[in-house]
Amino acid sequence: MTADHASVRVASVGFVLLGLVAAAPAVSQDDGDATVIHCGKLLDVEAREVLADQRVLVEDDRIAAIGARVNAPAGATRVDLSGHTCMPGLMDMHVHLFIDLTGRTLDEAAPTQSSAYNALMGLRNAQTLLSIGFTTIRVPGDMDYHYANVELRNAIERGWYQGPRMKVAPHTISPLGGHGDFNSYAPDLPHEVTGPFIADGVDEVRRAVRREIKYGADWIKVMASGGVMSQHDDPEVAAYTAEEFRAFAEETHRHGKKITAHAHGDAGIRAAVEAGFDSIEHGTMMEAETAQLMAEKGTYYVPTLYVLDWILERGATGGISAGNSPRRSWWRRSTATR
Repeated sequence: MTADHASVRVASVGFVLLGLVAAAPAVSQDDGDATVIHCGKLLDVEAREVLADQRVLVEDDRIAAIGARVNAPAGATRVDLSGHTCMPGLMDMHVHLFIDLTGRTLDEAAPTQSSAYNALMGLRNAQTLLSIGFTTIRVPGDMDYHYANVELRNAIERGWYQGPRMKVAPHTISPLGGHGDFNSYAPDLPHEVTGPFIADGVDEVRRAVRREIKYGADWIKVMASGGVMSQHDDPEVAAYTAEEFRAFAEETHRHGKKITAHAHGDAGIRAAVEAGFDSIEHGTMMEAETAQLMAEKGTYYVPTLYVLDWILERGATGGISAGNSPRRSWWRRSTATR
């Protein structure tokens, strides 16, 4: 989901995200400089304990040492956070920087946003996320006709802007009429309105993967089932054939990349897992047998639980059309069984 500016207040409770030091290259230290941060408390997530009176040594934009005492160079900058709790930077594994569905459906919003508009909105949202402690985000495709999220990632890496580290799948590759298509437009318009990246058949699938990688993809995202915010598709139907799913996974892995699938219904989830996809997003209607198969194959699961709550709470004000209202009821029933 997009960043919520109201969440900035979280930063006021006295936590300091250590990853912010290294995630803001535009204000990074000069080579050879060092900083010692004195933390009143420090959250050790690996040991699952809170440590008191700790020092963090940062050298060349990297955390070099943590402990009650650190061997800091003479002249190191000192930062007194003795009245605060320090913790590692947060990571969000499912962030769409370009989607704003306040009172509009996805079909109504996305085609009206230029790639330049998306880049500017994405920068604002990325910086909001950084300000509340997210130092790494994973972008599972955005509804952009070009590659604004790749350019945004690169600009942050160059130090032009402050922002979190971004791992980007540029688009949500979809079949015609699938979750990544715009399905509410009339077929006889002067110019056909389709989603940003439509691929059908094995040859188009392989070409789609190659194109994403050519223009800077860190990984690949595929719409393996219908969704709730799209129109006229079915979340319980697998979006591609088994042959197409295998082509996606094979071509992605041949290039040394990872691939994930948006999937709500069990048919789409299982098809992607059997084809060798590396992870599943959402997995709302996953059967126990499919979950067991994922565990056996080592397939990662990104449940996006907040998205489920957001859709149920917001309804039409969050871009759920009247025609999709029955899907909210279906979603509520499915989540109640978890």
